[in-house]
Amino acid sequence: MTRIELRHLTAWHSNGQAASVDFVDGLTLIHGPSDTGKSFIVSAIDYMLGASKLPQPPELGNYTHLLLGLDVQGEPFTLARRLNGGGFTRYSGLHKAVPSKPGDELRAKHGPDSENVSAWLLEACGLEGARLKKNARNETVALSFRDLVHLTVINETKMQAREAPAQTGQYTTKTKETAALKLLLEGDDDSDLVAVAAPRDAGRLRNARVEVVDRLIARTEEGLHGIPDRQELEAQLGRIQRAIDVSESEDQQRLVEIRRGSEQVSRDERRVRIMRLRLEEASTLKARFELLQAQYALDLRRLEAILEGGSLLDYFSSGDCPLCGAAPEHQHRDDFDIDPEHLQVSVEAEQARVRANLADLQPTFQELDAQVLDARAIGDRARQSIAVTQAALRDLSNRGRIRRDELRRLLDRKTRAESGLREWQQHSELVSLRSRLLEEDVAEVAARANALPAKIADEFSTAIAQRLRKWGYEALDARFDRNTQDVWANGQFRSDHGKGVRSILQAAFTIGLADYCLARDLPHPGFIVLDSPLITYRAPDFIGWPFQAIESVASKMYRDLQESFEGQVIIMENVEAESKLQEESGDVAFTANINGRFGFFPRSGGGVKSVG
Repeated sequence: MTRIELRHLTAWHSNGQAASVDFVDGLTLIHGPSDTGKSFIVSAIDYMLGASKLPQPPELGNYTHLLLGLDVQGEPFTLARRLNGGGFTRYSGLHKAVPSKPGDELRAKHGPDSENVSAWLLEACGLEGARLKKNARNETVALSFRDLVHLTVINETKMQAREAPAQTGQYTTKTKETAALKLLLEGDDDSDLVAVAAPRDAGRLRNARVEVVDRLIARTEEGLHGIPDRQELEAQLGRIQRAIDVSESEDQQRLVEIRRGSEQVSRDERRVRIMRLRLEEASTLKARFELLQAQYALDLRRLEAILEGGSLLDYFSSGDCPLCGAAPEHQHRDDFDIDPEHLQVSVEAEQARVRANLADLQPTFQELDAQVLDARAIGDRARQSIAVTQAALRDLSNRGRIRRDELRRLLDRKTRAESGLREWQQHSELVSLRSRLLEEDVAEVAARANALPAKIADEFSTAIAQRLRKWGYEALDARFDRNTQDVWANGQFRSDHGKGVRSILQAAFTIGLADYCLARDLPHPGFIVLDSPLITYRAPDFIGWPFQAIESVASKMYRDLQESFEGQVIIMENVEAESKLQEESGDVAFTANINGRFGFFPRSGGGVKSVG
């Protein structure tokens, strides 16, 4: 069976500027940091195989054409296509610039004649004129090469998608996509299928189902009476939700203000208590100093009395001493001899000392009076602050009750709007169900008759499981499920695994499909392109630095592809191979800097590192 091999992808401008990457027969690994053009290469290959659109990175503005070099049936060709779409020009030989000589014009869209790129590539695969089943009525459509590309060129989104590996997720093309996979696995197309009409009994059953659905539709339409249309409800729901968000935001702000107000009241009450204690302390101290002041005044009066009557003491009869109060028997009249002048000096000195002490008390009284006034003022301000804050808190509480009532009404309106939308959704689903019932011819018997044989499904499962084992992914139960078109591994379908395992299983499916077809000489393009099959995978026993598990699985995958895969595989990854690739393999390193090759679109210097 003839194959197609990709040789190079080149972006070219008539001024001679070009960006190019080469592909070898077996494994070509293109690796490097993000945003170096790896995913663009995958999209560009897809575009050069007939896709209608091409991503437009800024660097592409420097070019006008893409060129894809291919070996078709052993002969070299180059396809050229403008970046803004349109048809192809085919040239003999491999070219990295658009030749000046004219080439063969090929349309991009598949058609019944051979003057389109799809027919030419299908002929190279031995699939010219093949037809695919497109619906349950066994109606068929001509095979396009685009029906095979999603089985060979896997971009990063598809690599991680939850859809079955052979499906694109489009409901209208699901039957045709299943038929395309069946075509590759069996080698036979659906040209011999005969379109079938629905049997009479099946038609009656369908009509009965439609009648039941009609009654349900009528019931839902009764329930929709008086309910605004779906667009109005969605608009209402949006407005209500925005109002709810505003109300909840205001409520949160109000709670913050209430908390701050409560904290302020607590601080003011604590300040009032402190000022009350300060007043009590100041009053106590002042009372004590007033007692001391009275004592000083009494001392001054006594000294004044002594000063006035000291000279007359000798004229009085014996008795208690008027100065110290001593009884006559304890007096020492003979031992104390002082004249009146000395007594006057002593008394005046004592008077001066007492008066000085009295003078010292005045600043203390002034300080205590100031403290009393200050404490009273602070306490008054704190009490005023408490009154103001408590009034504000009452206002916040009242506003909160009002807003809660408004929020309750908004939530009620939201519930009604959501209920109305559910009614409309149910009505829409019933109408859609009715349409599907009317479109179906209930050709389920024909569909089962044309299902993939169990033997082929088992052999294909073996091809997938062998690849997974060689890569170090342990899944003893790995198999292809012909009913769901999905891969089963470790107790669940691929669609139920995480994206890392989904990528590994997608790669195993794609490579296993190519391996199955190539080993049995069945139709297959012969090449596959995988974008990031390993970057998101982490092994269960992962330890060490971040890329250890990736490199371990990657090393086994690369070794397996180099040793036992008969086709051509082009892989994009962020991480270079852990071990050096074999000499016949291709190793293209992007660096995202001027040391080496920057990326697919060169910045300055660098180039392609070829192994072999």
